Amino acid sequence: MVKHAADQQEPLLTAEQRVTKALEELEAFYAFKPDQQKWLTFIAEHLKTNLSISEEDLESQPVFTDRGGLARARKLFGNELRGVIDRLNYTLVAA
Repeated sequence: MVKHAADQQEPLLTAEQRVTKALEELEAFYAFKPDQQKWLTFIAEHLKTNLSISEEDLESQPVFTDRGGLARARKLFGNELRGVIDRLNYTLVAA
């Protein structure tokens, strides 16, 4: 909204548009495997209603805990998990 107020030509994006944009930008930095892509769809669903994600969400939200939670995410993304989360959060704010 601040971005829109500063430049009225900038469109206001819906939560879904912000999430889509953030995932597209994320995919420009990482080459995800099919299992990781599947988890990114779960993360996207979470982001559409929350507009942020943390490791705590991976431990507490049923969309993640029902699928192995933080431990599963760490296994899938390895050392890149923190970077993925940080980049998503940053891009969502910047959108």
